[in-house]
Amino acid sequence: VFWGVNNTPLSYGLVDSVDHPGHNVTGVYQAGYYVESLQLLKALVPEVETFATLSDNSETGLAHLKAVELLAREGALPIELVTSVATEDFAVWKRKALELQQQVDAFFIAQYSALKDAEGRGVPAEDVARWHLANITIPETVGMRQFVEQGMLCGADDSAYNQGYEAVVIAHDILSQGTSPSAYPPRAPKRGPLMVNVHRVKMLNITLDPNLQIEEYIDQTVAAPQAAAQ
Repeated sequence: VFWGVNNTPLSYGLVDSVDHPGHNVTGVYQAGYYVESLQLLKALVPEVETFATLSDNSETGLAHLKAVELLAREGALPIELVTSVATEDFAVWKRKALELQQQVDAFFIAQYSALKDAEGRGVPAEDVARWHLANITIPETVGMRQFVEQGMLCGADDSAYNQGYEAVVIAHDILSQGTSPSAYPPRAPKRGPLMVNVHRVKMLNITLDPNLQIEEYIDQTVAAPQAAAQ
């Protein structure tokens, strides 16, 4: 029983089809709540019309980036995708972010855990977030809780808890009821909460509409932006 797989398991050849896996494997995959994250951003900042996607070039980051691009081509997003950037170079990431904030209204931050410095060393995600918060003055949305906790504005959580819970439910069905994995359709978990970081709200001078359906307010910023050096 797998869980935490980015995109559908079809993309990795794990199953023959989502309805009928056909092999001794099934589980939980991350569908990604990209539309919901961007809808939340649009609700928070109604004047936002365009955005760019920023990602590292890890397998996870690229899966998110490509999913957003596909939704954009299908016309499923509430705002217009202008461009996407994927890189492993933190210096390139910073340069592109600074350039693009002059060209678009917002960012979708797909992933930034695999960026490297000039010596090829991994840059801690908190350091990337700290730089972003200190230098980027347009709003952003994300798809995972940890990024909102690090200080990003908002997102619809692709809940790790829900993924793990659903995986245990599936395993229980297989072990206790004799269900065959080959006939047990893999599934995506329920969406986690719509989250907003109240510190980033204040930084961006956003006025929160009390009628918004915000399900969780994150009152912390792990990556406090003490340093603003570019």
